[in-house]
Amino acid sequence: MEAEALYAFAEAREKPVICFAHITNQMGSIEGDFEKGPAIGGYDAIQLIYTVAKAWMGWKSK
Repeated sequence: MEAEALYAFAEAREKPVICFAHITNQMGSIEGDFEKGPAIGGYDAIQLIYTVAKAWMGWKSK
């Protein structure tokens, strides 16, 4: 639902939007199920967003 709202906003405002989905496993039904290590996967997500933003800015400046 959240991604759908972002894309509707992008279309209505004629603005580019990108959505990153962090997919996890079995919705916490098993003990320790969401253990993703230090920062709970946050560092990897920030690295991905940084890399995409850097590429986007390079693409826009050309």
